[in-house]
Amino acid sequence: MAGDLVLRHVSVVDPASEEVLDDRFVRITDGRIVEITADGPEDPRDGELDGTGLHAVPGLIDCHVHVVAVRADLGSLPDQSPAYVTAQASHLLRDMLWRGFTTVRDVGGADFGLAAAVGFRVFLPLLVAAVAAYTGHLHLDDKFAWLGSMTAIIMFGVAALAILFAKLTSIVSLVSR
Repeated sequence: MAGDLVLRHVSVVDPASEEVLDDRFVRITDGRIVEITADGPEDPRDGELDGTGLHAVPGLIDCHVHVVAVRADLGSLPDQSPAYVTAQASHLLRDMLWRGFTTVRDVGGADFGLAAAVGFRVFLPLLVAAVAAYTGHLHLDDKFAWLGSMTAIIMFGVAALAILFAKLTSIVSLVSR
């Protein structure tokens, strides 16, 4: 199928069965895993990657990170440029994604601004798309029809407002110091 990606000869870690399934074929369509099989074509084709010696794992969650701890000397962080710390934090977050962590929870150090910058880039465009679909200005494929519902507008609107409120709260606290 066009747009598919197949990982061939990859070992798949299955947490549900607590097994590693060796020599599997993993078909990915539209960014989602749609099939894992033991059988597949032996000859490489377009859209296929050889995963021999590699493991496919579900997205990992790290519940204890400090994304702004960019130096071993934590006491010196207040003296660092906020732009420098934020830029370094973005590299740290990118590297965590490349290592398989799709969800992280910062337990201290990152302020609302970093969370808002990450979250606002997600929820605001979704809110705009939901309103456009609801009002008939954006035509969606059937599998995305839910995006044009009032429920989606409310959900993304509340998320965007919560992030905006968090951002404004941090600005107000800075100004009032």
